[in-house]
Amino acid sequence: MYTATIIYRSSADTEPLTSTITNATPTIDSVYSSITSDTDTSPTTDDAIMTLIDANVLNIYAHGQATDLNGCSELDTSLAIFYWKAYMTSDPNGHAGSSNTTCSTNTSTDCTYGSSSGGYGAVFQCGSETDTVSTYEIPISLDYFSNPTDASSVNSSTNWTVKISANDYPVVGSPKRSAVATDTFEVASLIGLSLGNGFVSFGELFPGETSDWVGDSIINRGNTDIDLDLYGSNWSCSSGSMNASQTHYSLSSTNTYASMTALLNTSSSLDITVPTQTRTDINSDKNIYFRLLIPKSGVAGTCNSTATLFAKQNS
Repeated sequence: MYTATIIYRSSADTEPLTSTITNATPTIDSVYSSITSDTDTSPTTDDAIMTLIDANVLNIYAHGQATDLNGCSELDTSLAIFYWKAYMTSDPNGHAGSSNTTCSTNTSTDCTYGSSSGGYGAVFQCGSETDTVSTYEIPISLDYFSNPTDASSVNSSTNWTVKISANDYPVVGSPKRSAVATDTFEVASLIGLSLGNGFVSFGELFPGETSDWVGDSIINRGNTDIDLDLYGSNWSCSSGSMNASQTHYSLSSTNTYASMTALLNTSSSLDITVPTQTRTDINSDKNIYFRLLIPKSGVAGTCNSTATLFAKQNS
């Protein structure tokens, strides 16, 4: 008979376990554009068409949500670029200039950037380090001469786009992860007009005398080329009155009174083109000139009249 003795021996040891959590690429979950600020935890305010303000800027807000699975506190400042879609044909990045913070010099007809007190863009609003979903809102100012894209414009086949980019910078030395998303909207055609002086004085004149020309500038304050209609009221004097046609007008300062056009009580077209402005620092304007012939008799004292100009889309 054989007997076997089985002896069990055991010992304790440790096995180190290691893992590296990869920096996840963030996602931009939503992008909305509107003229109303929306700082809700889930912003959804959206406008399909933006109506600009003549001779002013319109504030537009890009807002939405973004997700970073590593924690939304890692999301750095977001950058917003608003650009006219047709501009993409010459610049695949959707903007002009030599860097990501440069649009065309002194112009926003086709490109503009969001900005905040800290620079371009706006900081993501993240509740805590463990949260993964963040909200953002970026203010943008569109000038009144920004390109129109509505059905009545020559750019009706295009639109405006807001491009939001989010950057994830976890720690120094780690690769940056970025996300991009877009939203589109239309810009309505805007017909706007202002006059340089808005007042013409012919000074003191004798009966039967013709004044020198007095000019004023017609400034386009919209985003479409304009023509103008004008009409005048009869002159009312301290004693007597004059027909509106005593006033003549011209687009040239060299014309004689006889070769200028008589101002009528009914509307007439100037048949000019005042083009859309393209730079914030240079007005787009044309000059108009007036002269007045005082009748030889029938009027005395101070005389007043009004010339009314209406802007219309140039055809």
